[in-house]
Amino acid sequence: MIFVGNDIVEIERINTFIQNHKIKELAHVFTQTEIQYCQSKTSPSTHFAGRFAAKEAVKKALLSAFPDLVLPINSISIKNKDNGAPYVVFEHNASIQNKSLQVSISHSVSHATAVAILEI
Repeated sequence: MIFVGNDIVEIERINTFIQNHKIKELAHVFTQTEIQYCQSKTSPSTHFAGRFAAKEAVKKALLSAFPDLVLPINSISIKNKDNGAPYVVFEHNASIQNKSLQVSISHSVSHATAVAILEI
């Protein structure tokens, strides 16, 4: 079976969140690696928004397949391959680590969007 998750986020909403919260509070949503990655970019809010959309898309796909799964948003880590393609790592849940899960992130000036496809 194939399960799909999709999400879209206003970059300005994420920018406001980042400006109003300290790094410690960002860790409730993002991993330390994600925070460092996004802050190293020229437009951190765009990258935070893309990662947030990806986390939400992944969570939607997984919860469609496994409705009882407990999956805190900060346990989903979005990383990049050498070629820039995003991929998912689960920080605290090894049982779903090896699932066939693909993620794609896109953004415009105002929005970031992501799609996750889970095949089981």
